[in-house]
Amino acid sequence: MEAPYKQVYQIKYVHDGYVTKTVELETKSIKREESAIRLMLTIDISLFKENSACDFSFLNEMPVAKAKVLRRKDNISWDLDYNKTIQDRVRKEISKARVAKSVL
Repeated sequence: MEAPYKQVYQIKYVHDGYVTKTVELETKSIKREESAIRLMLTIDISLFKENSACDFSFLNEMPVAKAKVLRRKDNISWDLDYNKTIQDRVRKEISKARVAKSVL
């Protein structure tokens, strides 16, 4: 992937019948002269089927993960605290659906 400097990109993972997930990649720290830097971006992401028992509508407004391109290291830094917050929220929705299903 080639990403010009000083931008925030949203990479969307979309499949019919599945919950869409977005990853945010920020390149704001890249200077103009460094704009030719190319990085290998490997993301381990899985999509899950839409389920009326789960409210994943927040994923339409929020990325599931955020990362920044580091200026001097030619590397990517993931916002682990943010990513964990979203993972916890997803798990909470799945748990609520499981509890509702067991009550029925």
